[in-house]
Amino acid sequence: MYFPSDSDLEFLQKILPPDSYVESLQVRGKEIGIEVPDFMTLHHLGFLVRVLKAKQIVVLNPQSPLWPITLRKAQSEAASLTVIESDVENCRQIREAAQSLNLTLRVIEAKPEEVLPRMSESAYDIALLAGVPTDWNSWFDAVYQLVKPGGLLFLTNPLARGKTSDLSQRDVISVARRSFVQEITQDKRFQATILPLGIGLVCLEKLEIK
Repeated sequence: MYFPSDSDLEFLQKILPPDSYVESLQVRGKEIGIEVPDFMTLHHLGFLVRVLKAKQIVVLNPQSPLWPITLRKAQSEAASLTVIESDVENCRQIREAAQSLNLTLRVIEAKPEEVLPRMSESAYDIALLAGVPTDWNSWFDAVYQLVKPGGLLFLTNPLARGKTSDLSQRDVISVARRSFVQEITQDKRFQATILPLGIGLVCLEKLEIK
């Protein structure tokens, strides 16, 4: 199997360049030690949002502003995006990033499990789950209820730069990620694929239950 080389990615970045603000957020994220999405993952994500013409999106524990900013920029002006983030500093950075780009979005400072039961079912075209995979099991079923049939759920960083496939990695986060990704891609409620570029992206289409 062939994966893009560094020169391939450099070429792609020239013909599909990220804007300067995205690049500055990537640099800032690396400086403070958080996992930041690469430009190809963000490009694919924005493309899927535009194709789906997603009007309602919810993002859970994104940590980096890059996830909600990329999603919101790919939506129409009349669309809406809700962020649920438990970290105060992350919330501040997301609000500042959106304000600097004149983007409107709603940021709820809370743990997802506190908010999800009060949200409308089958109201969202897309849900994106970031953050720590040890949290996903506790609120994934509630997120599933929010997404419309035919809508998409995204899980970030499924490959963890080789840690997921390396069975010698037995730390709590690697084990949780490996188990969750294996189980969810076999879940009959979804049609699933994984984009293996960059940090990777699990893409799940919610199927209509007849």
